[in-house]
This record gives sequence, structure tokens and C-alpha cells, in this order.
Amino acid sequence: MKFLNISIYLALVVAIAAEETTSKPVTKPNVILIMADDLGWGDTGYNGNKVIKTPHLDKMAAEGLQMNRFYSASAVCSPTRASVLTGRNPFRNIVRQTICVIFA
Repeated sequence: MKFLNISIYLALVVAIAAEETTSKPVTKPNVILIMADDLGWGDTGYNGNKVIKTPHLDKMAAEGLQMNRFYSASAVCSPTRASVLTGRNPFRNIVRQTICVIFA
């Protein structure tokens, strides 16, 4: 009898969970983070540059959300990238200076 009550309870929980997941489609946002060395705010077409052509970035900016207030964790690339990947401040990270890797 106890097993039957537990089975009925579990069947109801599974049925309710299945109904919840099928009734609401889950949409996850697409997030694209572009990190480029030595790319200034005015170096893209959607920010007003007439000389440098950035058609793909211009299209993404027109169709999506622009976040114009992004601050890097460091003035050089390696600590900034390490902070984005780990979520830690460069002073608390092992990467505190630029690391040059040469591929031969």
C-alpha cells in the first residue's frame, strides 16, 4: 500500500513536470562577446567610422542589443582575457601581465 502511494505521488510529479516543460518553450539568449586588441570605440562603422569597414559588426549592432559601457579589468590583453574567463580581478588572478606566445 505504501509503495502504491509513493508510485502515484511520483507519477503525478512527473506528469506535472512534463506539462510544465512542454507548455513553455525555453528560449535562451544568444550572447556574443567580442574582444579585440587595440580596437577603440570609434573604430567600428556603427559608431561612426567612415574609413574602417565593419559590415558584419554593423549588422549585428543593428539587429541586436548594444552595450556601450563595458570596462576592461586591465589595460593589457592577457589579464583582461583571464578576468573574463575566470571572473576574478587580475590582481587576484595568476595572469597579471601580458603573456606573449609564439607559435613556430
